Amino acid sequence: MMNNIITPFFVPMKISQVVLDYARKFAAEQITAEKAKKVYENTVAVGAVASYLHWMEFQTDLSQGESWNAAIRHFNDVADLVLPDIGRIECRSLLPGETAISLPPEATEDRIGCALVELEEEADKVKILGFLPADNFGNLPEVVSRGDLQSLEELTELLGELEFQPKAVTKAAINIEAFAATVTENVTENVEKLSQWFDNNFGQGWQPVAAAYRGIRVKESDSNLAVTRAKVIDFGMRVAGEAVALIVRLTPNENGTVDVFLRVFPADKSNYLPVDLQLQVRDENGEELSEPVIARSADNWLQMELEEGTPGTRFSVTLTLGDASLTEHFVL
Repeated sequence: MMNNIITPFFVPMKISQVVLDYARKFAAEQITAEKAKKVYENTVAVGAVASYLHWMEFQTDLSQGESWNAAIRHFNDVADLVLPDIGRIECRSLLPGETAISLPPEATEDRIGCALVELEEEADKVKILGFLPADNFGNLPEVVSRGDLQSLEELTELLGELEFQPKAVTKAAINIEAFAATVTENVTENVEKLSQWFDNNFGQGWQPVAAAYRGIRVKESDSNLAVTRAKVIDFGMRVAGEAVALIVRLTPNENGTVDVFLRVFPADKSNYLPVDLQLQVRDENGEELSEPVIARSADNWLQMELEEGTPGTRFSVTLTLGDASLTEHFVL
């Protein structure tokens, strides 16, 4: 039997221009049109639920959500909203007439519940349809239907109860400092053999992207053949408190060459890279392969791509911040 798509207890909301600007900005960062559309819709849904809860006098923190983190947003389909000292709500959008949405694995754990937001033809208007609470273990089902939803009044009652309960550390928490301790802090001549990555053989410090971002599951790439790994680069005492994640994605081509995609994200609690951080790539003779890219104020990632590298090609990636400089050496 098909679920009834009529939801009588919805709350109409007008999306602020600030949220719409964020949605467009986050969407523009994506590589594909499909991913950009999903990120835009997720951001609007999160913003709508945040506005409603603010109206109901609950504190929210957009900046702490995985959906507001450029690295996690790039690799994952996330639409979470953080309520400090309470938990996370998954905020998902659907179109008029759609009866249900499927949640990706990374959105089904460590949640208070899931709120559904119906998008309207006018970009700045939505309907918040209702809320499905998670089970006692903080898990959500793979599919959330309109017919499963409870009213938003029940959501606010639940949040009110959770505000006064003892707080536990969630299983998603990770000690970034402990992880960063595994990273080589000095310039090293150790060469990472990238061809071995396709055999699941990785050098010290190179871990799944998820390890740098609170242990969440990460969709590493849209290609089944591509391999992605991340390494936290900690400038340590030279630049106190500054750590970034260097992400390397390898995509093999039919002609035997390999495309190398590099991205650098903040690895601490900040959403932004340190100003003037430089990403530079050189060949084995020390010659620049391209102009360095430099982080400006409020930049949350840097990227560079090396196309059709041949087996045996050597190159290095240098990250520079002030007087501190750290280099990773690679061979394809």
